[in-house]
Amino acid sequence: MDEEKQLLPEVSQWNHGRGISPSEWICISAKSDMAVGFSLLFWPKFEAFEGYVLLEGFSLENVREWEAAPNSSRQLVESHVNEICLDDWFRSEAWTPLLDARRVYLIHKLADAYRLKLASDFPDRKFVVSVFDGSQDDDSISLSFWQV
Repeated sequence: MDEEKQLLPEVSQWNHGRGISPSEWICISAKSDMAVGFSLLFWPKFEAFEGYVLLEGFSLENVREWEAAPNSSRQLVESHVNEICLDDWFRSEAWTPLLDARRVYLIHKLADAYRLKLASDFPDRKFVVSVFDGSQDDDSISLSFWQV
């Protein structure tokens, strides 16, 4: 919980400086439409398609483009088609070290959720969920998954 409190410094400003819990803050500040939207991010729907496991709503054109790439494989296609970049989700916020810490935290929580959801939906298959949290050479905060 300490990590979450550091990522949510605004909760300490509530209640005349005595602070409130993240759960209380959500009850006060959250909107149901955003909660539904985030539920789709954290508990996605997957589709089995031609031996692939892809995020619901995938682009068939994108699948075919990656299939035509040199040295293409099922893993390559799935990893590119299933990539989720948190940069896209939070582009309206100005970059700060706090925003970056929040994105890194979220991408790891998201990866945990994807591992659980994939194992639940496809118990007979094994997956890799890979996180790119900006610690590599590129600043992108993203994840992807594919079957092994």
